[in-house]
Amino acid sequence: MHKILNVGHDTCSVVSKLLKEKETEALGVEPYDIKDVDRNCKALVKKGIVPIADIKFPLPYRPKSFSLVIVSDALEYLSPRYLNKTLPDLARVSIDGLVIFTEPRYYEDRSFGIRLENVLIRLEL
Repeated sequence: MHKILNVGHDTCSVVSKLLKEKETEALGVEPYDIKDVDRNCKALVKKGIVPIADIKFPLPYRPKSFSLVIVSDALEYLSPRYLNKTLPDLARVSIDGLVIFTEPRYYEDRSFGIRLENVLIRLEL
């Protein structure tokens, strides 16, 4: 059984898809205010599967609670002070790893539709 935590923008749709997978339990944390969402997302929030929480503060999960933690577009707005506290906390709740996705910020001139991805750095914990 894989237990996955998704943190970031559009968490409801990611968690909904993960819940359909066999032998996968998924939870999420929505760090932003949700406004125009569908009924499925509202139901996940009401059930506590996707709580709305500020990730600047410690997550309410025990150490090594999840097989994998996936973070997408949630760290770019944090100041270095909060980033230094948030990253270790996200790693604390993960057993196998921490995956961080960020939207590319660099587009090559005259290369229509081509973008250069961000650099990925992997550190052993």
